[in-house]
Amino acid sequence: VWFIDTATYQPVKKIDFARTPVKIMNNQTKQYFDSFEEKPVEVCFTENGRYVWITLHNGACVVVYDTLNSEKNTTEFVSTGKKVFIEDVATGKKVTTYLRKITVGRTPKIITHTPDKKYVIVSNWHSKSVSVIDAKTFKVVKTIEVDWVPRGHACTSDSKRLFVANMAASTMSLIDLEKLELVRTFGEVGSKPRHLIMSNDDKYL
Repeated sequence: VWFIDTATYQPVKKIDFARTPVKIMNNQTKQYFDSFEEKPVEVCFTENGRYVWITLHNGACVVVYDTLNSEKNTTEFVSTGKKVFIEDVATGKKVTTYLRKITVGRTPKIITHTPDKKYVIVSNWHSKSVSVIDAKTFKVVKTIEVDWVPRGHACTSDSKRLFVANMAASTMSLIDLEKLELVRTFGEVGSKPRHLIMSNDDKYL
């Protein structure tokens, strides 16, 4: 994971993950091949940029980089977190530390936060589920089953309703974020929906 200064367009920091071997199945050939858990895919920010949330595609987890403390405290998550090497690109100086790890479903992909910043939402491809994480406590508060291969999602501005695109099923699911439950699943949304955008007035997807 690279951090780039938007004023200079230059990379300033790099996070390298220690590698954990894992067997991954090729969905087309159904054959397993060697890979690593630490395959970062998507990112979102909370707390005005303090926390960087990263999905690890092969690790069934999310890791959280704290921009204020991750490089200062090297012991808090030794037994439960993910080992990383953080490099200052300008100086080459490296710090070894451990990032907070949150276990979610298999093959986590898209990650976003609700408009009210209460929850972080993760789509888990091969678990057919969405993980709802409390953004303050870093705990999964609910795992909600949806259709096959959930991918993109969009939330209404009041943070009460979440729509999820189910790529392999060609459907879309509606989740009530107040009750934390699936409300209904829509068919006939087109083949392999991937990404969702909510209009500013919450009227259209």
